[in-house]
Amino acid sequence: MADDDVPLVVGGVLALVAIFALGHPSAGSSGTGTSSGTSTTAQSSSTATLVSTSTLPKCTRVERVRSRDGRSYTEFPVSASRSRDCSLGRGDVGAGVTALQRGLSLCMHESVPVDGVYGASTARAVAHAGQVGGGTRAWYQPSAERHMNWPWYSSATTAFTGQCS
Repeated sequence: MADDDVPLVVGGVLALVAIFALGHPSAGSSGTGTSSGTSTTAQSSSTATLVSTSTLPKCTRVERVRSRDGRSYTEFPVSASRSRDCSLGRGDVGAGVTALQRGLSLCMHESVPVDGVYGASTARAVAHAGQVGGGTRAWYQPSAERHMNWPWYSSATTAFTGQCS
């Protein structure tokens, strides 16, 4: 490679990094049930740090937590290792997405289909619910989880009790 090619190569790499950092549509998912690594900028007092949600494990499971009396339970997305520090984004599918959509629909009063597919409606609902909690991101991650309310279900009937966490 000639010395005058180095700026071109570095510029091309920086352009790709910028596309992924901004969540450009060309950086979309492959359709295999996982989303591409999306990034966000976490602000500290005077500097910005790029944090990639691709470093977080995917929320592939649902954790069920029973009430003290055992008559009700709530469910929320977790990773394969049962950690709540996980992420979901466009293109993801499965039980974790379904639990998120139920929370958005039943407790956050967002109009979102409960179909287990993280599509445009779910992304808009997560971004809107995040605005209420101080965020604006269209993907689910620990900062969004902290602002979520989760529905309680009857252990006897599995029906929504009308209560949220």
